[in-house]
Amino acid sequence: TCPSGAQHGSLALVSASCVRSCSTYTCTSGVLKPNPESVPCPNSSCNFNACCNSFCSTFTGCSTGYILKSSPESINCNSATCTRDICCDVSCDLPTFTECSTAGYIARQPASSIKCPDSGCDSDTCCFATCDNEEFT
Repeated sequence: TCPSGAQHGSLALVSASCVRSCSTYTCTSGVLKPNPESVPCPNSSCNFNACCNSFCSTFTGCSTGYILKSSPESINCNSATCTRDICCDVSCDLPTFTECSTAGYIARQPASSIKCPDSGCDSDTCCFATCDNEEFT
């Protein structure tokens, strides 16, 4: 058997030798991986990447033109650092989307909270037609 109770991971029997596991590691963000007593720490040095999972619910990096995906608490970044690609969808305030600024359209508000379809932002999703729109003449 192996001694246990050390801070930042206890020693556990893994592959016939004692190595530190994540069982007593505290994740400052994210959550401890399932069955932490069986998760070995690399070089017996427990750290966030070895012991914790990050979820998009704590991600704050969706910048202008992006919106946090639906149900972010269920999106696991798989112990990697959460990124915009993993946690965010494109929104109607994407700077390169300019269709709403053409004559006959006005942007739906707030554009920053409207998710664009997977095919990309379009005037049906992001804009209202105005009375001077060619559809009404």
